[in-house]
Amino acid sequence: LNEDQSSPYYELVKFPGSPRTKGGIALSTVVGAIKPLIEEKGVFDQIGITELERQRQGFLNLFQAISKLYGEKWNDRSNAFLYAAGFTGAIEFLKNRIVPYCTTKKSFKSEVILDALKSLAANLVAQSEIKGLGGKDAPKRIYERLNAAFEPNQDVPSQLEI
Repeated sequence: LNEDQSSPYYELVKFPGSPRTKGGIALSTVVGAIKPLIEEKGVFDQIGITELERQRQGFLNLFQAISKLYGEKWNDRSNAFLYAAGFTGAIEFLKNRIVPYCTTKKSFKSEVILDALKSLAANLVAQSEIKGLGGKDAPKRIYERLNAAFEPNQDVPSQLEI
């Protein structure tokens, strides 16, 4: 996510020893959030997505969809997804709602995710909404906001696409 130029998090993952900046996601947060999804018997393993590249693409597709909804506002400091709570809440949403939905749809393409979250564009999640919330409450609020915007499409294609 940090090294792929097509990633909304390109050069936004903070590595140990890097200068302190406002925004961006600490590497430890990224690892802690995604590890349960990619480890053996994790969510991706359970649905047969075991190759690293396909797993990476699944994460990338979620964040590309969300960033498209934000458009030019993606890089604004007000964007909650540029902070740890936004990233963590989005990964929880991926695990609990997007993976089951995309498994049913047989597609993890960003367009499928974008279509299910399109109402988020009218009510973007701002960092100010989670300011002052505790460590677990902030990602939970992000999750709830994504869940409120989630409008699954019931059409099912015939084969799995990533």
